[in-house]
Amino acid sequence: MSPVFLQSSTGTIIMGFTNGKEKANWNWNNQTHDSLGAKLPTYIVRSVNGGKTWLTPQKLHEEWTGMNRDIKETASGCIVFATMMLKHNPGRHTV
Repeated sequence: MSPVFLQSSTGTIIMGFTNGKEKANWNWNNQTHDSLGAKLPTYIVRSVNGGKTWLTPQKLHEEWTGMNRDIKETASGCIVFATMMLKHNPGRHTV
């Protein structure tokens, strides 16, 4: 769900995504604008051989992910992954 991709300057392909198979506990409350316990984890996975094989996905967080926005590479080669996460008390999405 909501995947984003980047091919780095070194050729590594990076994909960030939410895992819909782990989606759980969505119970939106209109009064608190929150869904305590909701889960839709975000992962990142890399391929160093043009997408032929992929390394083990790395879970970034368990919380509900509103949307994965983008992946960028800085001039120094750092990778920045922008994703939304549902936070609680009060309920809100953060990036």
